[in-house]
Amino acid sequence: MADEKDVKIEFPCEYFIKVMMKAEDATRSDVHEILAKHIVNYNAKDHHTRPSSKGTFESLTVHFWAESEAHIMTMFGELKEHDGVKMVL
Repeated sequence: MADEKDVKIEFPCEYFIKVMMKAEDATRSDVHEILAKHIVNYNAKDHHTRPSSKGTFESLTVHFWAESEAHIMTMFGELKEHDGVKMVL
């Protein structure tokens, strides 16, 4: 069995992330703007959003074509800096 350190992702590849954020129009808009900056042909309508049980938060699942690890990490970094984003997986 391979050690986890030995497992590498080969780029470019299909990738997905999940963004947990406040269920607010401003946060939602900002998150889509960040994603559109990093994902070619990004369309907010093409991705799945699911509200939390109380409706305070929502998760956004985004599938995209990742060009490199730096591509993913840059996008993660910008998303995590936003006050309305609670977690990026």
